[in-house]
Amino acid sequence: MGSAENIDIRPGTVEDVPIVLGLLDKAVRWLVARGRPGQWGTEPLSARPQLHASTSDAARAGNLFLAYLGGQPVGALTVGNTPAYVPPAPEPELYVNLLVTDRDHPGHNVGGRLLDHARQLGRARGAVLLRVDCYAGDD
Repeated sequence: MGSAENIDIRPGTVEDVPIVLGLLDKAVRWLVARGRPGQWGTEPLSARPQLHASTSDAARAGNLFLAYLGGQPVGALTVGNTPAYVPPAPEPELYVNLLVTDRDHPGHNVGGRLLDHARQLGRARGAVLLRVDCYAGDD
Protein backbone atom coordinates (compact mmCIF):
# COMPACT_ATOMS: atom_id res chain seq x y z
CA MET A 1 0.00 0.00 0.00
CA GLY A 2 1.24 3.47 -0.82
CA SER A 3 0.38 6.81 0.57
CA ALA A 4 -1.28 9.91 -0.79
CA GLU A 5 2.02 11.79 -0.50
CA ASN A 6 3.33 9.79 -3.47
CA ILE A 7 0.61 11.13 -5.76
CA ASP A 8 1.59 14.04 -7.99
CA ILE A 9 -1.24 16.12 -9.52
CA ARG A 10 -0.34 17.90 -12.77
CA PRO A 11 -2.30 20.00 -15.24
CA GLY A 12 -3.31 18.07 -18.33
CA THR A 13 -3.01 19.07 -21.96
CA VAL A 14 -4.83 18.03 -25.12
CA GLU A 15 -1.98 15.56 -25.67
CA ASP A 16 -3.09 13.84 -22.43
CA VAL A 17 -6.64 13.16 -23.65
CA PRO A 18 -5.76 9.63 -24.87
CA ILE A 19 -4.46 8.86 -21.36
CA VAL A 20 -7.77 9.98 -19.84
CA LEU A 21 -9.77 7.97 -22.37
CA GLY A 22 -7.58 4.95 -21.64
CA LEU A 23 -8.28 5.30 -17.91
CA LEU A 24 -12.00 5.49 -18.67
CA ASP A 25 -11.87 2.40 -20.91
CA LYS A 26 -10.03 0.52 -18.19
CA ALA A 27 -12.66 1.61 -15.65
CA VAL A 28 -15.43 0.34 -17.95
CA ARG A 29 -13.71 -3.04 -18.21
CA TRP A 30 -13.30 -3.15 -14.42
CA LEU A 31 -16.98 -2.32 -13.84
CA VAL A 32 -18.20 -4.82 -16.44
CA ALA A 33 -16.00 -7.55 -14.95
CA ARG A 34 -17.83 -6.97 -11.68
CA GLY A 35 -21.27 -7.06 -13.26
CA ARG A 36 -21.73 -3.29 -12.96
CA PRO A 37 -22.34 -2.00 -16.52
CA GLY A 38 -25.00 0.50 -15.44
CA GLN A 39 -22.66 3.41 -14.84
CA TRP A 40 -20.79 3.70 -18.13
CA GLY A 41 -22.08 0.82 -20.22
CA THR A 42 -20.08 -2.00 -21.75
CA GLU A 43 -18.40 -0.32 -24.71
CA PRO A 44 -15.13 1.64 -24.59
CA LEU A 45 -15.76 5.29 -23.79
CA SER A 46 -12.87 6.26 -26.05
CA ALA A 47 -15.19 5.56 -29.00
CA ARG A 48 -17.41 8.51 -28.02
CA PRO A 49 -16.39 11.62 -30.01
CA GLN A 50 -18.25 13.90 -27.57
CA LEU A 51 -16.14 12.64 -24.66
CA HIS A 52 -12.95 13.24 -26.62
CA ALA A 53 -14.16 16.75 -27.46
CA SER A 54 -15.26 17.64 -23.92
CA THR A 55 -12.01 16.36 -22.42
CA SER A 56 -10.01 18.31 -25.02
CA ASP A 57 -12.05 21.42 -24.22
CA ALA A 58 -11.36 20.94 -20.51
CA ALA A 59 -7.63 20.65 -21.22
CA ARG A 60 -7.61 23.83 -23.31
CA ALA A 61 -9.50 25.68 -20.56
CA GLY A 62 -7.03 24.58 -17.88
CA ASN A 63 -9.61 22.29 -16.26
CA LEU A 64 -7.97 18.88 -16.81
CA PHE A 65 -5.68 17.38 -14.18
CA LEU A 66 -3.91 14.03 -14.01
CA ALA A 67 -2.69 12.13 -10.99
CA TYR A 68 0.65 10.34 -11.29
CA LEU A 69 2.17 7.64 -9.13
CA GLY A 70 5.82 6.92 -9.85
CA GLY A 71 5.49 8.81 -13.13
CA GLN A 72 2.55 6.67 -14.27
CA PRO A 73 -0.90 8.25 -14.80
CA VAL A 74 -3.32 6.74 -12.28
CA GLY A 75 -6.25 9.15 -12.31
CA ALA A 76 -7.86 12.10 -14.02
CA LEU A 77 -10.14 14.97 -13.08
CA THR A 78 -11.97 17.63 -15.05
CA VAL A 79 -13.72 20.55 -13.42
CA GLY A 80 -15.80 23.36 -14.77
CA ASN A 81 -19.33 24.56 -15.15
CA THR A 82 -22.38 22.75 -13.91
CA PRO A 83 -23.94 20.58 -16.62
CA ALA A 84 -27.23 21.79 -18.06
CA TYR A 85 -29.18 18.90 -16.50
CA VAL A 86 -28.13 19.90 -12.95
CA PRO A 87 -29.99 22.73 -11.19
CA PRO A 88 -27.60 25.59 -10.44
CA ALA A 89 -26.49 26.15 -6.87
CA PRO A 90 -27.44 29.37 -5.08
CA GLU A 91 -23.77 30.05 -4.34
CA PRO A 92 -20.55 30.11 -6.37
CA GLU A 93 -19.52 26.56 -7.19
CA LEU A 94 -17.01 24.44 -9.02
CA TYR A 95 -18.31 21.24 -10.56
CA VAL A 96 -16.39 17.99 -10.92
CA ASN A 97 -17.32 16.89 -14.43
CA LEU A 98 -15.12 13.79 -14.53
CA LEU A 99 -13.27 11.73 -11.95
CA VAL A 100 -11.63 8.41 -12.80
CA THR A 101 -8.94 6.37 -11.09
CA ASP A 102 -6.92 3.34 -12.12
CA ARG A 103 -8.23 0.36 -10.13
CA ASP A 104 -4.78 -1.29 -10.41
CA HIS A 105 -3.57 1.13 -7.73
CA PRO A 106 -5.92 0.87 -4.76
CA GLY A 107 -4.86 2.17 -1.36
CA HIS A 108 -3.14 5.28 -2.66
CA ASN A 109 -6.12 7.62 -2.18
CA VAL A 110 -5.88 8.74 -5.81
CA GLY A 111 -9.53 9.84 -5.94
CA GLY A 112 -9.22 11.61 -2.61
CA ARG A 113 -6.15 13.50 -3.76
CA LEU A 114 -7.89 14.55 -6.96
CA LEU A 115 -10.91 15.78 -4.99
CA ASP A 116 -8.60 17.68 -2.61
CA HIS A 117 -7.08 19.32 -5.67
CA ALA A 118 -10.56 20.23 -6.92
CA ARG A 119 -11.35 21.82 -3.54
CA GLN A 120 -8.17 23.89 -3.74
CA LEU A 121 -9.06 24.98 -7.27
CA GLY A 122 -12.56 25.91 -6.16
CA ARG A 123 -11.26 28.09 -3.33
CA ALA A 124 -8.76 29.77 -5.66
CA ARG A 125 -11.56 30.47 -8.14
CA GLY A 126 -13.91 31.91 -5.51
CA ALA A 127 -16.23 28.92 -5.24
CA VAL A 128 -17.67 28.04 -1.85
CA LEU A 129 -19.22 24.79 -3.06
CA LEU A 130 -17.71 21.79 -4.82
CA ARG A 131 -20.22 19.45 -6.45
CA VAL A 132 -19.75 16.01 -7.94
CA ASP A 133 -22.24 14.04 -10.00
CA CYS A 134 -22.17 10.54 -8.52
CA TYR A 135 -23.73 7.37 -9.86
CA ALA A 136 -26.11 5.89 -7.30
CA GLY A 137 -26.08 2.45 -8.90
CA ASP A 138 -28.69 0.30 -10.48
CA ASP A 139 -28.88 -2.39 -7.82
